Amino acid sequence: MDAITLGIGVSVAVVLLIVVALLLVVTRLFRKVEQGRALIVSKMRKVDVTRPRSWTSR
Repeated sequence: MDAITLGIGVSVAVVLLIVVALLLVVTRLFRKVEQGRALIVSKMRKVDVTRPRSWTSR
């Protein structure tokens, strides 16, 4: 195996690893929750939390 083939193989492996990591991050950002539970939406710079009104009086 020459150096060019090895370099291409390593580059492809790194790109695949980055793609898998990005998919994992995106799937973590959007999760389904049961009705009545808090819904947390993670955005780039802040996190929005939506809760039932009954929780705000506690």
